Parts: sequence; structure tokens; C-alpha cells
Amino acid sequence: MLEIIYIFSTMILEQARPFLKDKRLLEILDPRIDSSIDSEQLYWIGLVTQKCLCDNPKKRLTLDKVIA
Repeated sequence: MLEIIYIFSTMILEQARPFLKDKRLLEILDPRIDSSIDSEQLYWIGLVTQKCLCDNPKKRLTLDKVIA
């Protein structure tokens, strides 16, 4: 079961990366929360997400930096 979850989550991340890279976050945002988030919040969510998903592990944010 964990293998299926891992494969599924990897597929989702690979599909989301181009949107994050091109700053097209509104295109992947859940429409149910689209109207309740402002553009500055969306920018920071995208920035943190992109840094957490960095291919180079040494450049990824640590959990303590994400929380801060």
C-alpha cells in the first residue's frame, strides 16, 4: 500500500513542478479555496513548496525553516 501512495504522490509532484516553476499556481489551486486566499499568501506558499521540492537535497528547506 505504501508503494502505491509513494508512486501516486510522485506522479502528482511531477505534474505540479512546471506550474510551480512558471509561477502558474492559480492553475493548480483547488477551486474550493481559490477565493479565500490572497495573492501574497499564494506567492509564499508557492515559494516554500518549490524550495521543498528542489531536486538537490542540500538546497531543500529544512522543516524548522518551513515552520518559521
